[in-house]
Amino acid sequence: MRKMKKYRNLCIKDITGEISIKEKLMLDEWLAASEENKKVYEEIKVLWNNAVPAQPSELPDADLDWQNLSTVFVNGHKEKSSPLRFRDVFEYFTTGLRPALSLAVVLLLAVTAVLIWNNNSNIDISQKFVTGANEKREVKLPDGSKVMLNYNSSVEFTESTDRQIREAKLNGEAYFSVAKNKFPFVVATQDAKVTVVGTKFNVWSRNEGTQVFVKEGVVNIRHNVDKGPGINLTKGEKGVISKNKIVNAPVKVGSDYMLSWLDGNIKFNKTPLTEIAGELTRFYNTNVYLDSSGIGQLTLTGSFDRMPLDSVLNMMCIALNLDYEKNANGYLIKIKKDIQ
Repeated sequence: MRKMKKYRNLCIKDITGEISIKEKLMLDEWLAASEENKKVYEEIKVLWNNAVPAQPSELPDADLDWQNLSTVFVNGHKEKSSPLRFRDVFEYFTTGLRPALSLAVVLLLAVTAVLIWNNNSNIDISQKFVTGANEKREVKLPDGSKVMLNYNSSVEFTESTDRQIREAKLNGEAYFSVAKNKFPFVVATQDAKVTVVGTKFNVWSRNEGTQVFVKEGVVNIRHNVDKGPGINLTKGEKGVISKNKIVNAPVKVGSDYMLSWLDGNIKFNKTPLTEIAGELTRFYNTNVYLDSSGIGQLTLTGSFDRMPLDSVLNMMCIALNLDYEKNANGYLIKIKKDIQ
């Protein structure tokens, strides 16, 4: 935002001939960066040239001019039934006053207009979308991108009025279909920043860390505290970022595992039991937890399509040689008594 103000001021300096050599080089580099910058320059130039009248041929009689202006104000209220309009005052400034005073007033109005324009360009528009238990929601963002939110998730989208910032703060899980745009689209989680231009990808962000899966295009991911370039993920690749600042190398995985939740199914691929318990809790809206025996690091690969929770737990426990019970707190997964 501050940079934009700086370059608009440089545009005014260039138009009025007050720009230094160093500033001129900065301005030329900015203009060469994009057609949008050139358009901004031309708009300021037109505004400025239309506002500034010809140079005065004589000095003004200030007392007489202000006396005439006072008469206009008084007569304007007495003779008109409608209030004195800004247009009436502006026309008097540009025609009724002598040239030198006209020049000063119009320059003031022009500068004020540019300042208002700068301030309006700094407004950020934010929208937040939230889902609860057993609720999925598809939302369309102002830039045309689409987001499908999984259970117990939220996304807050921020876009600046000059369309140079597109950022979505995610808590939970969401599938993004990003509209193509010359400005990057950033998904920020508690651990990571995911940067794209136009693609389709899934972001899972829970207490255990952040996982990103790319369905189409290319996605760049990095840890929040990492100032480096991060790593790129391509179609069919998953990247994992843990809380301890580790960005694992990309791995190839099937989209049916990563995106099964879109169809209301559950699929795991070498997934730790701690993560599985959390997903089952969100999916079935009931507490699924582990005992303290250290079984959380056991992993499971399996598909449970539209099955009751008891059936899912029973199949899991058979595969991992565990047991489970239902109690007042929910469902407890534990080591079998016969092997304790």
